[in-house]
This record gives sequence, C-alpha cells and structure tokens, in this order.
Amino acid sequence: PYMKKADYQSGDVKRQVSNIVKSVFGSYRFQSFGEFSALLSCFNIEAKQVRGEFDGTPYNGIVYTMTDDTGKPVCTPVKSSLIGKRYGYEGLEKRIGYNAREYRNKKWQPKIRNEVALAMHGCMGSKEAFTDLLRERGIDTVFRTNGEGRIYGVTFIDPNNKEVYNGSRLGKEFSANVFE
Repeated sequence: PYMKKADYQSGDVKRQVSNIVKSVFGSYRFQSFGEFSALLSCFNIEAKQVRGEFDGTPYNGIVYTMTDDTGKPVCTPVKSSLIGKRYGYEGLEKRIGYNAREYRNKKWQPKIRNEVALAMHGCMGSKEAFTDLLRERGIDTVFRTNGEGRIYGVTFIDPNNKEVYNGSRLGKEFSANVFE
C-alpha cells in the first residue's frame, strides 16, 4: 500500500491522492465519515462531503483535496469519480456499513483502549504530552476543533492493527468533552 504523506511539490496531485485514498480505503477499518476523514488528514488529504441539487435531482459526493502540514488546501479538489466509483459516496457508505457490522458482531475490537487510558493518566492535563505519549506507543491522535478552538472530536488511529476509532467509541471517558 501507498502509505506516505501527499506532497504538492512532487507533482501529479491526482495520482498521489488516488493512491493514498485507495490504500487507506482498502487496508484500514473505520466506522464513520469522520474517522475516514481524520485518517486521511494524517496523509495531508482532506475529504469533504458535497451535497446539492442539479436540475431537480439531488446528489451526494465526495471531493478530496491535498493539504499542507497545517491542514490548509494547496490545490483544487479531486472528485471521487475520477478516482473510482468505489471511493465515492455510495462506496464509502457501503464500506462504513460493512465495518460497523463487523464491529457489532465482535469480529474486531479496540486493542488501544489501555494505551489511551495510560496516556491520559500520564499526561498531567497537557494535550501535547498526551499526543507524544501515544505517538511513542505507535498511535496517532487527531483532535477536531471548531473555529473558536473548542475540541468537538478526537480520533485515535492505530496503524499497527489498521483501525480508526472516535474517542466516544472507546468509551465515555475518551469522548471530546473529557479532553476539552
């Protein structure tokens, strides 16, 4: 799988975005669009849902944009239809549904819960110390904040087991309000 960060300077934006989206889509387990989007942000790609109406017909879609290390878009968005039908809105909904069923049927369970709990106790209330402790254990953390800087979501990415979890999925004690 193609698992390195997208780099605008390398050129061929569509190919880079396509390779990363295909690799992430096929190898990681996620259960919501938010988890998928947080996972892609680790590879400097932003995924956005697009909804609208054209000639009275409603449509749903996804566009992927390459970003810099701060999360700011650096190029024009790439429509999911240019990557492949499987990576568009319907394909992503199907994949999310499949992963959610597998999770409910106990085919896979969070293995990182204890590491996250230990990091929470060892960080002394510091967000930076928390993310550093988890990074040492091989777990990436993505905090989602609104315009005012308030944390409204936290996502944990386990590259060893190829799994992505919103904090609230691990338990109430790992939800965004606890980190706020």
